[in-house]
Formats: sequence, C-alpha cells, structure tokens
Amino acid sequence: MKYDLLREVSEMTEFDNPIITSRAASAIYLSLMAFPKKGKIILPSTICLSPIMASKLAGFEIIFVGVDQFQMDIEAAAELIASDSTITAILIPELYGYPVNGMDTFWKTVEHREILVIEDLAQTWGKSRLLEFKGKPTIVTIYSFGQTKFFSEIRRGAVTPHDSSFAREIREVNTRIKFDQPDKYKMAQQMYESAYADKLSTPFRQDSWQVFFDQAMSIDPVLYNPKLEIERIEMTQPLNSRNRVQDRNAKHLELLDALSSVSNLVRPDFFNLDYPVWRTTLRVDPKFRDEIVSRIRLINLPVSTWYLAMHKYVSSNRDGAVSADLTTAESFSKEVINLFIEESTPLGYSKSVRKIFLDVMN
Repeated sequence: MKYDLLREVSEMTEFDNPIITSRAASAIYLSLMAFPKKGKIILPSTICLSPIMASKLAGFEIIFVGVDQFQMDIEAAAELIASDSTITAILIPELYGYPVNGMDTFWKTVEHREILVIEDLAQTWGKSRLLEFKGKPTIVTIYSFGQTKFFSEIRRGAVTPHDSSFAREIREVNTRIKFDQPDKYKMAQQMYESAYADKLSTPFRQDSWQVFFDQAMSIDPVLYNPKLEIERIEMTQPLNSRNRVQDRNAKHLELLDALSSVSNLVRPDFFNLDYPVWRTTLRVDPKFRDEIVSRIRLINLPVSTWYLAMHKYVSSNRDGAVSADLTTAESFSKEVINLFIEESTPLGYSKSVRKIFLDVMN
C-alpha cells in the first residue's frame, strides 16, 4: 500500500494543505522570511546548526537561552521577550522528543505580542501542542522527516501555519525565491551528512567542528531551497503509526527503568507510550561521560553527545536588558548522552547499557 506524504501530514497535524518543503530548515527559513517584522529571534543554545543558519540567512539576530533539565529555558525566554521589544520571533523545539514544560506561563508573556512562534517538532511528530493557545502571536509548526529523524523513509520538511493568511504569505515568499545552483545544494547536503556522521562515530574535536561551522555559515539560502520537485511523494508506511510509536517507546521505557538504580544519573521526568520519543537522553558527570560513550560504541550500539553549546561557536546578540544564563547550556553539553533506539533494537539491550553505566560510575 502506498501513502501520500501531503495527505499523511494533513491527517497527522489536522491542518488542511500543509506546505511541504525540502527539509525542516526550509520551513523555518520560509516562515521567518514571510514574517513582516524582522528583528531578533530566541533559540536554545543546545540545538543543531540548521535553525541557526536559517535564522541568520533570513536576516534575524540570534539571542540564545540556556537549558532547563533537557529543554530550552522557556522561563528565561519569557523574561527576554518581556524586556526587549526588538525580539520578534522565537523557535521552541521539543528536543529529543520530550515536551517543553511551562508553556502556560510563557504564553501569558507573549499572547499580546506581535511575534512569530515557531513550534519545532523536528524530533517528534503529531498535532501541534500550541493549538489551545490564542493571542496575537503568529504560530507555525514545523516537521522534519529523513536521516536520523523519527520517520526516515523520506527526506522532507513541512510547515503548518495556524493562520490561513500567513500560509498565503509563506507560499508567496516561496514563489519569489530563485534557485539555480543545484550543485551547491548537493554540496551542502554532503557537508551535513559527513559532519554528523563523524560526530556519531568519533570523539569530539573542537577544531574540526569549528571548521565545519565556518564553512556552513558561508552558504547562502540555496541550502534552504524549498523548490525541489515535491508535487507527489509516496511512502510505503504511514507517518502516524501508533503501533510503531508504542513499540519504540516501550524500548525507551525499558532502558529508563533499567537505569533507575544507577545513582548520579539525571533522567527525563516525562514518559508516555503514545508520545513519540526520539532518543533516550541522560545527563551524567562529565568525568564519566566519554568512557561510557566509548564502551557503548564498543558493543555496536549507536550513541551521541548532542548538543553543543552553540553560543560558543556562533555569534549572537547579547545586548538585551536581560541576559540569559548560558552556563546551563555549557554544563549540559558536557553531560548529555543520547541513546538511539530503532525498530531493530532488541529489547534486551538495556541490560548491557545498564552494566556499562554501573561499571563506570560505581
């Protein structure tokens, strides 16, 4: 049976006529380009390079905020927005597939502001978590499918504007973007794939990553080209597969349960079998992390230490009336461990991982 991507995204998000793009970064870029008020955008420091590049290429100044447990510090973001009228956008990702806590309080700060709120579900999927929120903010929800993502069969992005008039603005911006350098787009794709493959398989090397950042930041908006041929895309499995979500989440839950007896380990405080989780994400003492990661790789299990504290590598605006505490992001980047779980991951592997943690930390 074949499944049409456009129809699947529409059914999953409960939005008619979602806008399919070449990748999630294209969706972010288009949304920012369509928003009439340029200025500053808030991003979590612990995020991949793509949203940072999309923001810069769209002409926004970046303000980074730190980390609250595993997610961006949404309280600090609210304080910045309250203190700085030049902030006109914020990107809120559900990193690792876990929800952002404190959205009710945050929304009271932004509901009367004319800003763009980009809900980033690139590491999960499903309906927008912001459907219940009302006010002046312009809201879009973006999605990502492809390599390393929850649904990897096809590489594409999608954006679902919550307002029909803003959807028209995005489509109009899309028609005006010129694209005549396919070779440059392919080169950018290859750079990303190579860099992230190296990050998965080798210890962190600051010098090589700095070179990658410098090269990537020099690429113009062709990297976010939304104009690839995307008229009809067919897949062999549906996006919204509840059984698939529950199967993977059961393995995440088994691993978290197995690690519950390991002391000095910070685990996420959220779990729901119906909520797509991208990674089992943990925080450990930095003195143990590299050895744990190395030993997990020795038994051929995929593991990473995403994400870096990006404010250390990418220039940003730091002149706001309120300064975010970015030391939380720096601490996080030294402590985080991500364990990948796929359909092929056997349920029994959690015992091996637990033994490694106990051997190294106890």
